[in-house]
Amino acid sequence: MKMKRILSVFLMFCLAFTALSLPLSAGATDTPTEVVITFVGDEADKAGFAQSVITIVPGDGAALDGYYTVYYTDGKETLKDYDELAWVKITDGSSVTCTVKDGAMIPAGAKGIAVFESAKHFNDTTPSIKNAVATAVIPESKRLPDLGKLEFSFGALSDTHMNYEPYDRGAYAKLGAAMDFFAEQGMERVVITGDATGDRGESPDLEAQYEKHIEIINASDYPIAKVYESIGNHGNTPADIALLDKYLGGSDEVHPYANSPYFHVLVKGESGERDNLFIFMAQELTAPGTSSTVDNFSKTQIDWLESLLNQYGSSNTNIFIAEHSPFLNYGAGDRKNGGYTALVTFKTEYTQTMRLKALLEKYKDVIVMSGHTHVSLYDDVNYSDEYNAFARTVHIGSSCQPCGYGTTSVYTRSTDGRYTVSPTYGSEGYTVEIYSDYIVYTGYNFSTGKKIPAACLLIPVKAYGGAGNPNLPADPDDVFEGSGTAADPYIIGSADDFMAFTAGFNASISTVESEMYGYGKYFLQTADIDMTNYYGYAGTEANGNAKAFFAGVYNGDGHTLTVNINGTNQRSVFPYVYGTVANLRIKGSITSEVSAQPVRTLYGSIINCIFDVDVYSNDLSNGIIYSNYGFVYNVFTEGTLSATTVNPVASNDTSTDYSNVFYDRMNASGTALTDAHGTNSSNLTTIASAFNSKTHAKYSTALSKLGGFELVPVLVRNGKLVFDVEIPEQPDPDPDPDPDPDPDPDPDPDPDPDPDPDPDPDVTVVGDVNLDGKTDQYDYILVKRHYFGTRYLTDDEMLRGDVNKDDTVNQYDYILIKRIYFGTYTA
Repeated sequence: MKMKRILSVFLMFCLAFTALSLPLSAGATDTPTEVVITFVGDEADKAGFAQSVITIVPGDGAALDGYYTVYYTDGKETLKDYDELAWVKITDGSSVTCTVKDGAMIPAGAKGIAVFESAKHFNDTTPSIKNAVATAVIPESKRLPDLGKLEFSFGALSDTHMNYEPYDRGAYAKLGAAMDFFAEQGMERVVITGDATGDRGESPDLEAQYEKHIEIINASDYPIAKVYESIGNHGNTPADIALLDKYLGGSDEVHPYANSPYFHVLVKGESGERDNLFIFMAQELTAPGTSSTVDNFSKTQIDWLESLLNQYGSSNTNIFIAEHSPFLNYGAGDRKNGGYTALVTFKTEYTQTMRLKALLEKYKDVIVMSGHTHVSLYDDVNYSDEYNAFARTVHIGSSCQPCGYGTTSVYTRSTDGRYTVSPTYGSEGYTVEIYSDYIVYTGYNFSTGKKIPAACLLIPVKAYGGAGNPNLPADPDDVFEGSGTAADPYIIGSADDFMAFTAGFNASISTVESEMYGYGKYFLQTADIDMTNYYGYAGTEANGNAKAFFAGVYNGDGHTLTVNINGTNQRSVFPYVYGTVANLRIKGSITSEVSAQPVRTLYGSIINCIFDVDVYSNDLSNGIIYSNYGFVYNVFTEGTLSATTVNPVASNDTSTDYSNVFYDRMNASGTALTDAHGTNSSNLTTIASAFNSKTHAKYSTALSKLGGFELVPVLVRNGKLVFDVEIPEQPDPDPDPDPDPDPDPDPDPDPDPDPDPDPDPDVTVVGDVNLDGKTDQYDYILVKRHYFGTRYLTDDEMLRGDVNKDDTVNQYDYILIKRIYFGTYTA
């Protein structure tokens, strides 16, 4: 994914490489391990924002197993009060990448990064830079700027769970230590987002838990009058809520009615400073999202919230909402298609919850803080704004039992994988500092006093407000590489890109063509993309209240998109397609409650696509489309369909415009299924021949809908119909030389030959890989992708891309091409 102003990103990439003093001559020996940090995202060219891709290229003698760990440095030494920024498994000497997510902040004083080889993915003690295997400089333009005067601050905790004390988790001592820490840091308020205690019937009983809670806070150095708590899923009966009000009610809490479980606190700013509004919501279901008839919130509570947002949302006020449970597959805190239970679920049956969703899409300036899952801050599910389509969400770990996600249970591994939670270890939370332009969340491991880089967040104040339709997605010009034309399409080259693409066409609710996402624009997938473990990806929801329209041309270019979608309502990869989806293979699985299918509704075209995807639903499963009103050409779908009603091709259908549509579908029992649309066939050779034919009557129609893109041919490989570019031919790493090379191809050359009066255009412009007469960013992109293995160069392109003439195309060539482009190197 790239960024507005592509030039700035190339410059940063160039600066990072320049700092490495790379050997650029042919025949270099003892190549060192190298690291490059490439800043990406909406803030790629803005100071202080850390979202990036870190690429590590092993050198001679590099470790073949273990882990690379990455730490911030001040240019001379690692920052001792920070744990690792990122880590990645070493893969047998191959280049590897790790990511720093959206929202992450470059710490004050950080001037570079250092990479270490380690037997584990962490170090008990921050390593010294003298043991680093590679370093890189963070450009001065990206370092954290002076944030100015501190206007306000507060501490943030969640899930303090006084009921955990009998289970040897140190709940009492850890809460006391956290409150002492907030006092030492000078935090002006403390916010706890729920589950301060447990439930009735426990030992100690609930009132004793509240009494102990208050006793611990009073024994600390922090004044209890400045501690505020929202209601979580534990202790939320009317009798429990009365106890919270009895022990913790504050004089500046404003309740909409006497003893209401939800309230707000307004902290007025000093002259010229912003006010800060804290809204404390109440968990009204013990297990939200588990009922199809009971809403997660009462109408009274959402009416109250809406009135507050309408009153303060356009004023000079920072707004924080404390809501205990995160949102299922939406925002920070949840992970991997609903890895935790009892989350707030956006379902059309939940009228008030859908009102909440609409409010948070409208008031994107709001920061929602959640807890509930106990997920550790090291697990890096700490921040999301749904690619500018939603409020900013921040997840808070537990002060007494932070946990990590496992494969079968949320509690499979505790804390960050370093230790088991004990009475003295495993406690996390935030300090929050508010400045005129930024809000800074600093995540702490209270057990060690270390800061957690993944949980150090830099959030712009009022970053996404403004007039106009608040639900329109970010302009793809601001998100993707490319300009969106057929000749220069937007590039979808990674899971991050596809997530941003999905967020784009999920954000729009307009039926006006010009406001549909990507209207008249072209998108090109440049690599196979795997979304199966991508945080927050759960496909797209399509129903009467959440329509989403894609109106561009998406060209998969023969690549595969792998999904493992598991969500509510109606789930698809593409919800509403008014444009064209072409040359794409989708494989994996889609699971949903009401209906599941690769494409929900088609008004445009599906051309030259393969759907090798299993589809599961309680109600309706479709092999290709739920509702078709468009054009379908060259499509094959195979795999299992499981639901009350199954359709190998389509369900609700008014179109008869199917050509070369084939299916080989079976139900969960293995019985072959039939459909009135398309041809039931498992003869892949025949299907491939039909796909590749250029004599079909609809072939020219299909081409005309692609805007200049070609149909990628298919073939049969290992019993599957695939595109013939799906597995690029790997270059021979050590090709055999000519067994009998001519040592002197011209034994009697002219000592002063005349130059060729019409030189070969292939070699006239050094580095002009794509033969457009100049050396520019497009040549750099081609060489970079060849080096990272996402698109290999042809022999002729290799010749033009080998700038330093060492008979290979690698990172040194794309450095030189960038320098040629920027005028810092003359070939």
